Amino acid sequence: MSEWRPRLTTALSTALNSLPDAVGRVLRPARYRGMPAQLPLIEPLPAASRRVLLGAVNTAGQAHRWARAISARPDTVAVSLSRIDTGFAFEVDIAVPSVVATASRSWQREHVRIRGYSATDVVIESGLPIFGPAFGWNLEREVRALQQRGIRVAIVCHGSDVRDFEALNARNPHSPYLLPEFADRLAAMQRRSAEARRVIRRTGVPVLGSTQGVPLDLPEAVWVPVVVDPAAWVVETPPLEGTAPPLVVHAPSQAAIKGSDTVDEVLARLEADGLVRYERVSNATHDEVREVYRRADIMIDSLRMGGYGAAACEAMAAGRVVVSNAAAEYRQQLRAERGIELPIVQADPVTLEAVLRGIVADRSAARAVAAAGPAYVAALHDGRESARLILEALDRPSALEPRG
Repeated sequence: MSEWRPRLTTALSTALNSLPDAVGRVLRPARYRGMPAQLPLIEPLPAASRRVLLGAVNTAGQAHRWARAISARPDTVAVSLSRIDTGFAFEVDIAVPSVVATASRSWQREHVRIRGYSATDVVIESGLPIFGPAFGWNLEREVRALQQRGIRVAIVCHGSDVRDFEALNARNPHSPYLLPEFADRLAAMQRRSAEARRVIRRTGVPVLGSTQGVPLDLPEAVWVPVVVDPAAWVVETPPLEGTAPPLVVHAPSQAAIKGSDTVDEVLARLEADGLVRYERVSNATHDEVREVYRRADIMIDSLRMGGYGAAACEAMAAGRVVVSNAAAEYRQQLRAERGIELPIVQADPVTLEAVLRGIVADRSAARAVAAAGPAYVAALHDGRESARLILEALDRPSALEPRG
């Protein structure tokens, strides 16, 4: 009897989710709470020979930036999609209220028919079905349905969605997940990410990663650089000019992950010694962060994770001295595959103070690293390379594509 319970639960859930909206509003009022009287208009994708749909998470706005980069290709258009709740959201082409995306069956069917099936390519973020309940929140079913219509599919992961936390802790002595605050959650986090990796692998589609750590956890994944707008961050004044103590800034998105406690402690000592000025930035808008970088000499990114992301790219584009823990394997990979050096000054929680004292003592060396930042970002993070890698991945054959 117990073996039938999961199937019965799934069948009942499917039946309830298939109710017409008018019936659902009566029988399941909580599910429809907040549903707008007028459902969002579903417009077809713009006309082009190649039509790419990306979403539906838009993590850090990257799906939208990738879409803009892909759309710069000839006869190619890309559209970003995100399921959103109220509050702050990154720029996106199609913002769908979560209640509509999850509750309205009529809207879902039309959404899949008009947008999904008119795409030539679909990029699914984090292994979370882009069409949600339309295929029962089942990634494999969604991938098969798209592929049976000749649509190319790829999956892009962002890091924590597929991270092997135990492997990270084993190779990185400064991993944030070794901290006591993660002890009670780590096992559950590991189970969720392991299941996500298994499901993604079963789809057989090409996998991409927006962070350098994804290929370590999914070796079949290809790193696709995050995208920033280099021109928006240009600063004419070089860092570390004059004799004043340099301004060091730190604007963590997640303090525990970034090692902000160590940053605060070290910078308090250096500031007391008169060597630096320190500014910790919290709850700032993107424009406010840009203004902080314009004034800064040194930007400290992350001391624990071992990679770098959009914030470091923006500071490099601004020509600032970026200090972060960028793992040796990533630096070696860049040298081997692209013949370039990562213009980030290496530091971790143990070495940060010595590194900063060294920068203050030898400003010319740090200025040389900072001067290489804008060209590095323009080469890897302005969108052109990301668009190329995404389209190449979509063009690769998939294990689930229909044969014959």
